[in-house]
Amino acid sequence: MDEVTDTELILLKGHLLLESVIDQSLGHLVRRDGVDSLNISFAKKLQLLRLLHDMDHEQFLKIQAFTLQVNRLRNKLAHELNFDSSASEFERWANAVLDAFPATKISKYTFRTKIVHAFASLASQLGATAEVHVGRRAAKEGL
Repeated sequence: MDEVTDTELILLKGHLLLESVIDQSLGHLVRRDGVDSLNISFAKKLQLLRLLHDMDHEQFLKIQAFTLQVNRLRNKLAHELNFDSSASEFERWANAVLDAFPATKISKYTFRTKIVHAFASLASQLGATAEVHVGRRAAKEGL
């Protein structure tokens, strides 16, 4: 997302990044074509991930809340003609994500870099949390 400057495009690309991480995590548990054939929504994929991984701990619930918040923002962009992606709601989301999951700050936080770092941090947390649960599940089942 380094070359993306438009906040609406960052929102769309960031949402796709998160969905990709969710899909990869689900792919460790079920056949990829099985999930695709269900044609389920982003929110339902996230819920399925939580149920299949049995992830009700605080860390995942925080990740899930932030991910659902950004999904609502993406849906507003897709369905509201006058949605303002530079609105404070988007910045509040990014600030909350970075407060909960601090990212390595490599540049001055502009509105754009803050949003990009929030997506990167959330995707990293989501992937790492799911990966840990896959490992624990495999160890428990003796795989």
